[in-house]
Amino acid sequence: MRGKIGLLRSNARLARKRWGALRTESIAYLAELTKRHSLSIRAGHLIRNGLSADSAFRVIEEARGRQVPDTPEQRQWVERYSSRFGSAGK
Repeated sequence: MRGKIGLLRSNARLARKRWGALRTESIAYLAELTKRHSLSIRAGHLIRNGLSADSAFRVIEEARGRQVPDTPEQRQWVERYSSRFGSAGK
């Protein structure tokens, strides 16, 4: 009986370790997604307030201290948004 209980405890510890690693990876992934989406949202807000897509990226780059956008898809989305809702550019 003791052997089975020890095995169950060992399996439970292993499961907790794996779940902890998985949870940490999931949180990191969600944080990265949030960061990427927030760039598009910030750029969209700046565009709605009169900036061009390029100007919005420059403002965000200055605030972040690094080059943006993070992906080509972000640039495409912001440029499409700008052509639909933005002004000719400032």
